[in-house]
Amino acid sequence: MMHQSYNGIGRLSLSHAPTRLERNDTLSEELGVNIWIKYESELDAYSSGNKVRKLEYVLADVINTNSDTVVTAGGSNSNQCKAVAIYARRLGIKCELIVCDFEPMPEANGNYLIDLLMGAKVKKLPGSEWTNIEHHLDELVERLKVEGKKPYLLPPGSSDWRGSLGYIDMAKELAAQEAEIGTNFDHIVFPTGSGGMHTGLLAGTTMLNRPWNLTGICVLEDNSFFESKYLAILDDLEKYADIPSTVRSQSHFETHDGAVCGGYNQYDDQVVQAVVDAGRNHGLLIDPVYMGKAMLGLNQLIEEGKIVKDSNVILLHTGGTYILFGNEQQLSQNLRQPLTLGDI
Repeated sequence: MMHQSYNGIGRLSLSHAPTRLERNDTLSEELGVNIWIKYESELDAYSSGNKVRKLEYVLADVINTNSDTVVTAGGSNSNQCKAVAIYARRLGIKCELIVCDFEPMPEANGNYLIDLLMGAKVKKLPGSEWTNIEHHLDELVERLKVEGKKPYLLPPGSSDWRGSLGYIDMAKELAAQEAEIGTNFDHIVFPTGSGGMHTGLLAGTTMLNRPWNLTGICVLEDNSFFESKYLAILDDLEKYADIPSTVRSQSHFETHDGAVCGGYNQYDDQVVQAVVDAGRNHGLLIDPVYMGKAMLGLNQLIEEGKIVKDSNVILLHTGGTYILFGNEQQLSQNLRQPLTLGDI
């Protein structure tokens, strides 16, 4: 079903929103702050996570422009590629992906397995080519046009102004939940990999005049990279969606790049331990590419005093469960360590 919002911009109904907001008592006790989990991982049945809110707007435009092939890119663990492959198939649209990886890519596991099951056509490139990804995407789009197709290019992460609208929606959803449970939140922490979710959530927070401090935990790159993306997307939101220009002057964009651990789809023992501890100690299923770094970054923010004792903190769970499958070797050593909960 197609809806209209934000200056008449179309939106599909794809998600199971509103998503659950739930306090995690054991994590709160361990960290000394009140941790609430916002389960964006439950936006659909495929653990596509935060990408679904973005695709409601982006794929609406694919339909409105009568495009027949969607094109996007990511790593083999990309939630974006998987979500695009799934929803393109459901909408009867073809999907072509460019997938980059630093490690030799397995035949099929995790999100990459879902890409193939959905019939997406995949071009594999080494991870070093990610810096040239715009060139490779443009080249693919031109080839498809020569073949007589009508391609639609989705940026990695669906992080453009249309995708960001989904997280203005989420800010409204979160404000309603905050009022319903009677808890005023101080901080929202989440992984950031392409900047679109962060931009939309910050714009929505500012428009609603909520005092939430938003911190994106970088899973690649650094603060300057994401700030430039934020400004570019915000320019387009003002231009195409009539988002107030005051958002720029009133909002404070903040990221934390202390948990990058080598870059996208790369992680160290600290991240792996965060993934294992989240499951064993707190009943949270998280992945090492996105949420493991978010959990590590959250701990660092508390240790650095940027989040103080007894604060009310939302950790956005952005999905990525399928990424666990195919990373058994990296997790196995930590899984052999004894449990830390005592008698269980």
